[in-house]
Amino acid sequence: MKYCDYCNEANSEDSMYCKKCGRPLYEEIEEQSEKTKTKQKKSKKTKRKTKTKHKNKTKVIDKREKGKMSFFQKFMMFFLFLLCVVSIGAVAVLGYHIYQTENITVPDVTGLPYEEAEIRLHDAGLNASKKEVITEDEEEVGIVLKQRKRGGAKASENATIELSVGVLDTTVEVPDVEGKTLEEALELCTEYGVTYQIVYEESDEKANTVLKQSIRSGKKIENTEVLVLTVSKEKEVEKETEEPIETPTETPLAEDENIQDE
Repeated sequence: MKYCDYCNEANSEDSMYCKKCGRPLYEEIEEQSEKTKTKQKKSKKTKRKTKTKHKNKTKVIDKREKGKMSFFQKFMMFFLFLLCVVSIGAVAVLGYHIYQTENITVPDVTGLPYEEAEIRLHDAGLNASKKEVITEDEEEVGIVLKQRKRGGAKASENATIELSVGVLDTTVEVPDVEGKTLEEALELCTEYGVTYQIVYEESDEKANTVLKQSIRSGKKIENTEVLVLTVSKEKEVEKETEEPIETPTETPLAEDENIQDE
């Protein structure tokens, strides 16, 4: 029997509330609540265990999958390894070859005439190539102003050393002479240093006027190139040819008749 704490009414063992006052019988409720709590704890523990087991299984599977490599991956790793080995070997061989072949000291030939510099390089076992550089100083004409490999550097046998040699600027600018008189055009050509040639052409323009020039004005040309000037001249007047007048020849008709009569 269960007795209610409030009214002391006797209740059966399986009742949860007092049949008289209706109040809950706390012992039964507490027992049931404890049972439910223990059940919930057990279910949570089982869920955690299953989750941890599942996680452990997935981790093991992932590790196994990561540890496995496909044939293509293995082949690529081997190819990259082989490529690295070949590259290192090629660099080593090339470096050794350069070290062994570049054993000639390049002489300093700047400031020398090109012919003398070429001889010095040839005596050292090297070749020379000429590169012309325009200069305004006449004293630098034909002189080596710069060399591609500086003096004292190392070079291989029969290597070609580029030498920069000074030359004067031989180009001239073409003046604008179209429409000018021949005298003015020739003065400008002489002033600019241009070689010219005159070609005459009949025209209605005033005589000795430059009609056209073969090279446009402002263009840079070599001083040996010829500028052709087309100059006007007066048209020749055609003379009218007179047709010859035929003069009739007189025939002595009277004398012929007299002779016949006789």
